[in-house]
Amino acid sequence: MERLKRFISGPSLDELIIDISMYTKQISRTQKKFEKRKNELRAKAKQELLNGETSRAKMYMQQSLKAKNTAFSLDMFSLAMEDLVFDLKNTSNVNQMAPVMGKISKTLEKLDLLKTSNVSQIMGKVNNQIEKAGFGMEQIYDEIKDYETFSITDLTDSDVERELDILTEEAMAEGPAMGLPPSRLSELKKKRDELRDQ
Repeated sequence: MERLKRFISGPSLDELIIDISMYTKQISRTQKKFEKRKNELRAKAKQELLNGETSRAKMYMQQSLKAKNTAFSLDMFSLAMEDLVFDLKNTSNVNQMAPVMGKISKTLEKLDLLKTSNVSQIMGKVNNQIEKAGFGMEQIYDEIKDYETFSITDLTDSDVERELDILTEEAMAEGPAMGLPPSRLSELKKKRDELRDQ
């Protein structure tokens, strides 16, 4: 009972829940910025394709897909954290709280791989709260070893080539309306076929 009192007494747990919720909202705003950046870079890639600059189009497409993957990971992080904060608010004893706090810590560690700002500060607060309850991180991580947090998708060359192929199809479809000459359209078709043969 004393351990439970230490864990939930005072404003520190409530403050931590507020800090985590605020940080999750900050990450959601960052996710929207990456989503916007993805669209801007994709538009640049299409323009470079229309201009015949396939190497520049590929560079922009790589950046666009990296932004897309980051936006997706940040979105998954936000959803996971919202669920975990809900679970944390609805636990009734320290033995239920500790694994939830461990899952929050593990999820924040994964986010740290994306080099997101202020994550280590929040992680420190979570880990301090766990220690305050009298648990060791190793003990909790062992208890939640099967917990899978959000995923971070790696970008491959085939992803870039596939997206460039789709973008080339779009550019070819829009080309006549944009007044592209038939020679330019046939060059786009040739480039698309080259991408498909790789």
